[in-house]
Amino acid sequence: MEKRAIVLGGGGSRGAYQIGVWRALRELGIDYQIVTGASVGALNGVMMVQRDYDRAEQLWQKISTEDVVNLKIAPEGIDYKKPGWEREVWKNFVQAAAANGGADFSPLEKTISQVVDEEKVRDSEVDFGLVTVEFPSMKPAELTIEQIPKGELAEFLLASSSCFPALKSRKIGDVRYVDGAYHDNMPVNLALSMGASEVIAVDLEGPGIVRRPKAGTVPVRYIRCYWNLGPFLWFEPSLSRKNMELGYLDTLRAYRKVEGTAYSFVSGTGEYLQKLLSTPGQRLLEIFRQWLKAEASGSIGRTLSRGTQLRCQRILRKHGGNLRSSEGFFMAVAEIAGELLKLEHTLLYSADEFHRHLTEAYAPVEKFTGQIVESFRQQKASVWELVEKVIHEGPLSAVSFCCSAILQAASEGDWPSWIWNLGIVVPESFLTAIYLCLLRMSSENG
Repeated sequence: MEKRAIVLGGGGSRGAYQIGVWRALRELGIDYQIVTGASVGALNGVMMVQRDYDRAEQLWQKISTEDVVNLKIAPEGIDYKKPGWEREVWKNFVQAAAANGGADFSPLEKTISQVVDEEKVRDSEVDFGLVTVEFPSMKPAELTIEQIPKGELAEFLLASSSCFPALKSRKIGDVRYVDGAYHDNMPVNLALSMGASEVIAVDLEGPGIVRRPKAGTVPVRYIRCYWNLGPFLWFEPSLSRKNMELGYLDTLRAYRKVEGTAYSFVSGTGEYLQKLLSTPGQRLLEIFRQWLKAEASGSIGRTLSRGTQLRCQRILRKHGGNLRSSEGFFMAVAEIAGELLKLEHTLLYSADEFHRHLTEAYAPVEKFTGQIVESFRQQKASVWELVEKVIHEGPLSAVSFCCSAILQAASEGDWPSWIWNLGIVVPESFLTAIYLCLLRMSSENG
């Protein structure tokens, strides 16, 4: 009999993401016969075995840090829009936990008692397994539901979640246990030992050891998120809701129901962008080629253009695109533009909706004009003066500067050599500018 396993990795508060994955699997009609988990993945796994999606969703929509640990970890007045806020939360937690010899997570006991029905788990047609580690011997304990003594499922769920030393170890009988992540934070091998013939592994990229699957003949489909899911020991309802949506969209993407890598686009968007932007794209490409041909005798021109290509290629690969093929290129550059302009990444976009949000986000920062570009040409400012100004102004202003130069080049057929320097120094801005220019050129073509 074929058995599909769901493997849920550990990652604390990031566990909300797995509920979004579950929602998508339900919509897609994808069932499972085995569930294994480590840490928060074990708790979510139990609810999957119980087939209790509604309760799981309600839990994650309202859970807070105070429902997990007796410790306030978010500093007062923290600005969650400020870069680096995750480090501030983590630093505050570590200091508080150290002062208490590890955080007490007795509130989690109450939470588990409200959502876990051990009898329902044992009677389920879905097999369940979890991983924890004996302490201090660090001997792994990979346990199926049959191996967990009756009445102690909640205890072993707590043991699997004991992220020592941040959280206190859990004593069951005469043995102390700590987080399963110390042995295997993605217990794929446990699922294989339970007879899985196919695996869907949901990786929260939480701290811990991840072991390579032993049986290479069994297909393993990994579902991961491009975006940072937040501090793994900070539980907050708005963050949970956001992560659930990301899990949902990433799963639809894994089964090719939506397109994209970082952002989510309705099916057919890639083909639409290809038709929309190929003509202006060819125009820009021809300008590039003419400039490169004119500069072919000069090693500096070739070096600069080559450096820009290499820098841009690395970024494009993260989004499934490359410079040598138009296939996937336009969507990759669209995503780079969206990320730089901070577009919301929990939405499902059509191409037109994405472009509207993109232009609205760009409008307030469009500071440079063609006249400023021309002024630089006339003054013959040095490349380093130009680069220094752009870096000082920031990446968004660099986008605007590049846009002006590219649009002028498109109209005059004269590609400014200094723009390759910007492509090397601020490749994200360079690629974003190219995409915005392609959109403008396509609208001009009607």
